[in-house]
Amino acid sequence: MIDPQGDRTLVIVDRPYATIGRVATADVPVPSPSAAVRHVYLHLDRRGAFAVDLVSRTGTRFDDAPEGARACWLRPGRGLELAGHRVELIEADPVDGPGDRLPGANPLAEADGLPPLDLLAEGDPDRPLTLLSELSFLGRSPRCAIQADGDGVARVHAVVVRSARGIFLVNLGGPALTVNDRPASPAGPIRDGDRIALGRSRFEARLRADLRPASPSPTPSLGRISPTTALAAARPPEGDEGAVSRALRAVQNGQEELLRSNEQFQRALVSVVRRLYEEQAALFDRHLERLDRLQAEVAELREELRRRLPPGAALPPSRRPPGPPDPPPIAPKTPPGTDSPTEPGRATTWLLDRLGELEDQLDREARSGWRDLFSRLGPASRPPGRP
Repeated sequence: MIDPQGDRTLVIVDRPYATIGRVATADVPVPSPSAAVRHVYLHLDRRGAFAVDLVSRTGTRFDDAPEGARACWLRPGRGLELAGHRVELIEADPVDGPGDRLPGANPLAEADGLPPLDLLAEGDPDRPLTLLSELSFLGRSPRCAIQADGDGVARVHAVVVRSARGIFLVNLGGPALTVNDRPASPAGPIRDGDRIALGRSRFEARLRADLRPASPSPTPSLGRISPTTALAAARPPEGDEGAVSRALRAVQNGQEELLRSNEQFQRALVSVVRRLYEEQAALFDRHLERLDRLQAEVAELREELRRRLPPGAALPPSRRPPGPPDPPPIAPKTPPGTDSPTEPGRATTWLLDRLGELEDQLDREARSGWRDLFSRLGPASRPPGRP
């Protein structure tokens, strides 16, 4: 698939049907509001890929069909366009014909040699609805072979596929479709007597006895889908038998490279966070050491002033800084000579001035340090009542 910017996405389909549409669960998702939820249905068999527009509002343009065509066979190097996106087929040529010749059969037309399916409507069993084409669509749209309405019924809700291996029902629209009163699986066989309900419409399936398979074999599996997508720089060369293998290897290599890049990014991120944490922790440790030294000097000055001031003289009130508790008491030093008992001398005056300066500095350092820490932790980590 090629988007409007020219980016290419490879989608590998390994089951007999696929859908293209806006919904993310589509086999080929087209992220555009102009695309329908289910825009195109792809029918795959040994002849190749047959694409059908599912009554979309914006339409589908096929490379090998006239303007306004509803369906077309796809061939390698050719495709379709919808909602500004282009889908090209890079599959190998059909098994039973060269690449430059499209199959002549029209799966939407009447097909001979296949077991027909009769659907007996509830309340009107005498007028069965007989499906004779390879592909018969069920849904709300008048263009469907069988119309139904009710809650949850999509414009095109399901497809009945008639093939040499049997008749199968492909559920495109979800839980509004039931088989034998149970939600229909994404794809499964239709057996004689099955009760099929879509919205308010109910039918009983009847396979004609003369065309039933002679020996019932185990129900053939319609397979599964494993869409592997990868942004590719260019489409593989047309007609190269190893294109799909190379695409798968490119997808695997791209996934491994993505995992390696993600692991390297995580390691680098952890390293950066650890380094920032260590730097901030070291910075805060140095700040706490500076506060400890200031508090120790203040405690020493107060002890010295107690010895120098006359009995009963009051020391300046202590301004306890916010943050860590006070350091342990410091052992008193040998007291110097005392001043006059009646008035402090010069040393005492200097001590008082120095004490005021240190306590002012201690208050500023403590407040700025804790404020810086809490600003780094963020508002949610700021304890109540703290600066």
